[in-house]
Amino acid sequence: MAPYLFLFFAEAMSSYVTSRNCGIQGICLPNSSEELVDSKFADDTTLYLQGNVENLFIVEKALEVFCLGSGARLNQKKTVAFCVSDLPPPMWLPHPYFKWIPEGMPVRYLGCQVGINITA
Repeated sequence: MAPYLFLFFAEAMSSYVTSRNCGIQGICLPNSSEELVDSKFADDTTLYLQGNVENLFIVEKALEVFCLGSGARLNQKKTVAFCVSDLPPPMWLPHPYFKWIPEGMPVRYLGCQVGINITA
């Protein structure tokens, strides 16, 4: 029963963060008019965000609202963020809600290395 209950929860969170009312700016997919905001696999959720200060504050507020309404909470030990860009890292690092991965450090998600200049 627990996996099915989690699916309902995960779908509710996805619907909330991708809704126009929420205002989160995801990343634009190449050759498409669609915007990617989130993806889920098992009990992992990934947010794909445009890297600006305003968007980070919108995400922070949206997660606070969702957690208050649902009784959920972020596992801060497992919540990480990293920038995928040829540009220098944003000036708003560090952030209290996310553990930022330093530039150049390899990042693995679900066992796969992700980011720019993947060599390992």
